[in-house]
Amino acid sequence: MSVKDLRERTQAGFLDCKKALDEANGDMEKAVELLRAKGLAKANKRAGMDALDGGVIIKQVGSAFGMLFFGAETDFVAKSDEFCNFANDELALFLNAYNNEAIEKSAREDITQLSKGDDSFANRVAQLSAKVGENVMLKGQCVMQSDAAGEVAFYLHNKLSDKFDNVARIGVLLKAKGASPDIAKQLCMHIASFKPVAINESSMSAEQKALVSEDRKLKDLVLDMQSYLMDPSKTVSAFCKDSGIEIVDFAVFSVK
Repeated sequence: MSVKDLRERTQAGFLDCKKALDEANGDMEKAVELLRAKGLAKANKRAGMDALDGGVIIKQVGSAFGMLFFGAETDFVAKSDEFCNFANDELALFLNAYNNEAIEKSAREDITQLSKGDDSFANRVAQLSAKVGENVMLKGQCVMQSDAAGEVAFYLHNKLSDKFDNVARIGVLLKAKGASPDIAKQLCMHIASFKPVAINESSMSAEQKALVSEDRKLKDLVLDMQSYLMDPSKTVSAFCKDSGIEIVDFAVFSVK
């Protein structure tokens, strides 16, 4: 087997592949394992690096809508095929599990508990980190389902790649009752712009309430109290009441 073949399989550099083949006495499979082990070791060393960039991905399977936020160190990696393909594969796996009641409930609701064969989620992320040479980490996960309680809409802002129309820097899921598709999208755009943390004050957690300060007042954090993007003369609450809309749930993930 040649260095060229090994590079095509692992995407590793020429010198790393040559060294691995020499060390493995020309055994391709052993050389692949050597490169994988070295790559994971490098990834572990980078685990403390801040993953301040990244991407948000949204996908629908059946009536379920999923959204994942993976952090990376640079937008160069976040825009790469390796990163976007990984995010797509992981979200598809998560949504298929969510729709499969035969899978343990903890794994259906938390992707970090979802194995792929014998491969854990943590190991799959570590392998991606080794491949792209940056720290990659899961920063957010969410699944919402359209049902009698409300329909789910989504919105993506500032897409990262022409090849992947479902990966962006900001993503929103919204579950609402009584909203037309156009109005639901506008509400999603509002959430993407103002990034509230809760629907109303009563639904805020203690951690969310701790965000209230001189710089960010309660009305800035709570969706119901915010001036509606499309009609600033009304709060979101007033707009929804006038329009016969009930917001059931929402989630927003944003890079920076």
